[in-house]
Amino acid sequence: MGAYDRGLPYMKPREVARGMYGHVYDDGEFMDNVTEFEARIKFKKKEVERANAFMDGNRIMGGKGEGKIKLHLTNAEFMKRLSEDPDREYTFIGDVDDPDPMTASANYKVVINGVNFDEVPIHQFKVGETIEIDISFTFDDWEWL
Repeated sequence: MGAYDRGLPYMKPREVARGMYGHVYDDGEFMDNVTEFEARIKFKKKEVERANAFMDGNRIMGGKGEGKIKLHLTNAEFMKRLSEDPDREYTFIGDVDDPDPMTASANYKVVINGVNFDEVPIHQFKVGETIEIDISFTFDDWEWL
């Protein structure tokens, strides 16, 4: 015990899941070039004025699925698909599967349904750098596995 912990509980660094074991699957196919993946629900709220309260309350009225994917440019097929059929919907599976037994409770999978991209990069590069593509998307639904 350290001099300043006073017997309080603390997080053990080995229990933190590592992103290097995160995976993304596009309609069941492993995407080996993904470096970042994020899907989140942004809640739509309505402010509610309250009597005898200084601050307004908030009522959740719905939500919106948003996310982003970042990938190494290993071929242009994904960008071609996006540009040729912007209405196409995708299904992604996001998976964190750190093999360390200390992180077992942090491992999980989520299916992201109705993914539709907000934009498509047609061409980009920077001399002296590897090319990473960063694309935002919206989605309609999700399911915990």
